[in-house]
Amino acid sequence: MFSIRKIAEILLVLISLFIIIAVIFGYGTQLKGSIEKFLGKFLGFETEEEKIHNQNIRAQEEFKNLINHIEACKNSKDNNCGCDFNVKTFNKDQMILSRTASLEIIDITNTEKNEIRKKVSFGIPLEKSDIKNTNCYFDEKFEKKEVDVARIFFDKEKPYLYTTSKFLFIPWGGTITLSTEYPLYKDSKENICWLSEKAKNIKECQ
Repeated sequence: MFSIRKIAEILLVLISLFIIIAVIFGYGTQLKGSIEKFLGKFLGFETEEEKIHNQNIRAQEEFKNLINHIEACKNSKDNNCGCDFNVKTFNKDQMILSRTASLEIIDITNTEKNEIRKKVSFGIPLEKSDIKNTNCYFDEKFEKKEVDVARIFFDKEKPYLYTTSKFLFIPWGGTITLSTEYPLYKDSKENICWLSEKAKNIKECQ
């Protein structure tokens, strides 16, 4: 008759053998995910997969919130004013993509920045709006600058816009640190673009 201790030792040996075989035959990643899920249920922590899933859900909700703020700003009777939105709610694994025809939030987890800057199709699209012409920004003099594609990143202390454009068919890019108080601005012609942090003395659109 086996004792409880002996049974536990046998189970431990069998589990160890199972893990070794799984790693040898290339099932290590799947096994790791399964173990994380199993332990997570009992110990109360998120697996990496669950963490990414949950933060993407939050990003989708915040993006809808951003769209509501842009619509409110667009419908405001005020001009030459800042559009209020807490742009810091996004994180380094997300990017806002501003193009002529649309505005989009994308999951860029484990994606190289250089690849993102070169291409338009990458990452996992999370939410999209048909809001047009936000691929632009206002500089410190509130002068409007248009770009082919505006990518908003959140991997630094402050969000920044990476611009891509062409000069004599040569692609080039630069970065513009955004205002965190009023990340978007509406001018006298009712254009709504991203706003440089260097712009000062901004009134809020009511």
